[in-house]
Amino acid sequence: MKILLIFSLCLISVGSFDVNAYSGGSVIIFSAIQGDLSNRNEFCKVTQNTCINVMKDSPGGNRVYNRRFNLYKNSKGLMTVMINDLNFQDTGKYRFRVNNQHLQNVKLKVQKNACCLGSQNVSGREGDSENINCDYPKKYKNRYKYLFKLGGHPPEERCSTEVGCQNNRLSIYDDRESMFNVKIRKVTVGDAGLYLCGIKTNRNQGSFISTVKRVQLHVTASTTNNNIPSTMQPVTTATDKNPDTSQPGSSVFIIACVCVALLLIGVLGLMLYKFTHMKAQALISPQISHTYTEYEEIKDDKPYSTVQLPTIPSVPPNTVYALAELPTVIS
Repeated sequence: MKILLIFSLCLISVGSFDVNAYSGGSVIIFSAIQGDLSNRNEFCKVTQNTCINVMKDSPGGNRVYNRRFNLYKNSKGLMTVMINDLNFQDTGKYRFRVNNQHLQNVKLKVQKNACCLGSQNVSGREGDSENINCDYPKKYKNRYKYLFKLGGHPPEERCSTEVGCQNNRLSIYDDRESMFNVKIRKVTVGDAGLYLCGIKTNRNQGSFISTVKRVQLHVTASTTNNNIPSTMQPVTTATDKNPDTSQPGSSVFIIACVCVALLLIGVLGLMLYKFTHMKAQALISPQISHTYTEYEEIKDDKPYSTVQLPTIPSVPPNTVYALAELPTVIS
């Protein structure tokens, strides 16, 4: 009896709270127990007064990933568990336990989401802006909205209406009706991945975030780098110290080809000029020769002769001319 009393005093319970989640989605449950990395941290499912370990970490570790469950400490040091791909069989009573001294019970209820749960694909191009739209049941319009990115353990919190966004490229907007939106500016390839839209519910002894939608973001890498197609970028190796001079032979070859091409163009131009000039000379020479021959023929024929004009006999200088008198008419 004394042993049982001592054991009961050693167990410190911090109360329990209810958690509602949706089949096919995920849930993140925040306990009110501080994790102790130097001791054993457990998350188990209570069945017939026994607690079957679902997850148990080892001293010195800050998280344990076991199939669909992920146990870790959040930024406030509280024991947190994330359960993925929920199904109706996950409904039941669970317990957080640290070194068998501190415990907290959680009642999980998995239900069907007739509103919003599902997957959406969003495709974008690197450098553009993309929007992630998250629908949620209207009864959650006054609760905090969250956007998580999966891929690591624990999941990465990217944005929320409670604390804002971790990156100034992101912004969140809630219409307080049935949808919230996260805008990502200047999208990068690193932004690609699976995102979860979640609704946070606070309880007196803890809190939880139920996801209502999954969004897969695809980002196509830009094909240009410094206005040069990526297929034309020089390939550098680990031994290259200066990528700008990694292929000096190529530059010399290109310059040589340009010089040879200019030289050939000049030679062809000169030959074309010579050919044209000679052809023009050949056309002009026969005309000049023919004209000169005709002139010679005209010169040799001498068609002109000297005409002797008649001479007038000279009159003696002392010749006297008599005036002729006309006859008179007798009246």
